Amino acid sequence: MGEKYMGNNIRGMLQCLGNPVYGFPCYIVLAALAVCVSSWLGYKGAAGGLLFSLLLCFPAWEDWNTRLISDAWSLALLGLGLIWQPFDGRRLLFSYAVLAAFWLILYACKRGGAGMGDVGLSAAVACWLTPGEVVLFLWFSSAAGALCLLPLYLMKRQREIPFAPFLAAGGIMAYVWGQQIISWYISFC
Repeated sequence: MGEKYMGNNIRGMLQCLGNPVYGFPCYIVLAALAVCVSSWLGYKGAAGGLLFSLLLCFPAWEDWNTRLISDAWSLALLGLGLIWQPFDGRRLLFSYAVLAAFWLILYACKRGGAGMGDVGLSAAVACWLTPGEVVLFLWFSSAAGALCLLPLYLMKRQREIPFAPFLAAGGIMAYVWGQQIISWYISFC
């Protein structure tokens, strides 16, 4: 009886999808179907973007509703990223070094500024990106979170800010437009 499912309405079903017990199998099946269809249609690059985007939707939804991110989402994103992306140890090492520097600076400036779910999710996102894209990912995520939620925080209406939706948005923007932005920036140098 302690279930969150509220009958046959859409809101109740969406709440169940945000719950990893119910949502995780549906989520993996949906992601696999979307990737298979887009790969079958000949869009292998688009299939990676679609998979990445789908893998970020549910942890963002869960964090927005519960202020928690289940480890299952981050592990699925990390595992599929390691399978989908060509393995390059140096790229991963540099990406994680950039990420570690960001989280250490944030921790030094404001203890308790982010939860471990945010750190784990960002680590899973970083395995899909190059080190330059990781910098853009962190910038996009921070800028989007600050622009959207800083007014609420300043008016003291909301003390805890769910950061996973902004990590998802920043990750998708860095994955889709990261190389173009980096190329554009380098053209000025």
